[in-house]
Amino acid sequence: MELFKCTHCDKGAESKGKCGGCGQELKPTKLYYVNTFGKFVRPLCYFVVRHHVKMMVMMLLIPVIVSAIHAVVAIVAIRSSDYGEYDPTVDGPRIVWNNEERQVAQTIPAPQILVRDVDDGVEIHFDNQRNIRFTIDGSPPNISSRSGKLRLTERGEVHVNAISITDGEKSEIGYRRINLQQLSKPEISHGVGEIEVGTGVVLSSNNGAVHFTLDGSEPTINSAVYTSPIRVDRDMSIRARVFQAGYVPSEEVEWSFIAIQPPPPPPPPTQAPPVIAAPPVQQAPPQVTIIQPEPQPEPQPPRVPDRTIF
Repeated sequence: MELFKCTHCDKGAESKGKCGGCGQELKPTKLYYVNTFGKFVRPLCYFVVRHHVKMMVMMLLIPVIVSAIHAVVAIVAIRSSDYGEYDPTVDGPRIVWNNEERQVAQTIPAPQILVRDVDDGVEIHFDNQRNIRFTIDGSPPNISSRSGKLRLTERGEVHVNAISITDGEKSEIGYRRINLQQLSKPEISHGVGEIEVGTGVVLSSNNGAVHFTLDGSEPTINSAVYTSPIRVDRDMSIRARVFQAGYVPSEEVEWSFIAIQPPPPPPPPTQAPPVIAAPPVQQAPPQVTIIQPEPQPEPQPPRVPDRTIF
């Protein structure tokens, strides 16, 4: 029975030792392990068959005994460890071991994530804690994560997780959700082109502060803030953008105006000379003619014919 075998020349032997052919150390074969296992299993099987009642009792007692041994070992390990046991009578976060009080390490607070406006987006920075590590994809940060400041200039939602590492200890994770939405363009009250001198141009925005320039330069967060109508007194170009904390600034808008003089006022209406009334003309009194009626003849009595009697 070859319980051992040489891996070099493939020669076998029944006992452990060196190969007689090449002198290499003999290695045990699978048959060796099977034979060894059988030496222990066969007596155990014989014992179980002969003493199965006692074996059942032992099988029930073995887990109890093993659990008790584990409990004793744990108690001994705790009492002999450096951490000892907690004493609730001690004021504050302290522990007691070897009859000596020591302060428990405090939990490092999470760093505060701050957002600051910049010309073309927002900048992420942190409070005064040192050695800040952070991620912007929502994953938990570690010692190899990015550090320093970060400028965000594109629209979208960013999830910032940050930790502070002090003396090899990590703080709690600070989290902030930053929703980068681009602001809408500002609007103006007048159309571009010719405009009368002295006209007030009104800028408006429904989602932020309007910053503008009049010298042709690009408007930034440091440019003038619109608060009242802009008076046009010459040819000018107004460039404006909308800014608001936590948002990407709007696109720039430019309006050009040509100042023209207003038309002259119409002349006042001419007044006619006063009309002098002529003195009234003295008219002669009207002549009155009295017409006398013509005399009428007196009426004659009617003539009676003569009646002669013959």
